[in-house]
Amino acid sequence: MAGKLKPLEVARQVTPGKYPDGDGLYLIVAGPTSRNWSYRYWIKGKERWHGLGSLQDLSLKDARIKRDAARQEVRKRGDRHHSLKVGSMHPPQTQGKVQSAVRWALSGMHLLQASARTGLIDCQMTSKVPDEFILPIMTGLER
Repeated sequence: MAGKLKPLEVARQVTPGKYPDGDGLYLIVAGPTSRNWSYRYWIKGKERWHGLGSLQDLSLKDARIKRDAARQEVRKRGDRHHSLKVGSMHPPQTQGKVQSAVRWALSGMHLLQASARTGLIDCQMTSKVPDEFILPIMTGLER
């Protein structure tokens, strides 16, 4: 069933809609300049969608490769769809801590972006953030 769409069809598609390629890969067209790839799958009877990237960034061939990687990740992780991170740069042991720290920081609109590299956090801020907001995040990750 895979391989229903053709590269030329994909490039010319501008009519809004969801266009299946097969095996859960869809081209989602919202308008002439908004075209994205998504992987559709089910866990315990519930439909889930995983965005793979923009048509500008991913060719049909690359989208199929990312879909296959996402399928393997879904099989490996089961119902933990919220942690589906294909090619994530975060080590598995720090993903939960980083996600929690980012959620906490964003709830106060103080920290805009945080990423973990080998257990350490790098903060990128667009405004001045007092140390009392950053230190609890960084010390929480060290545990």
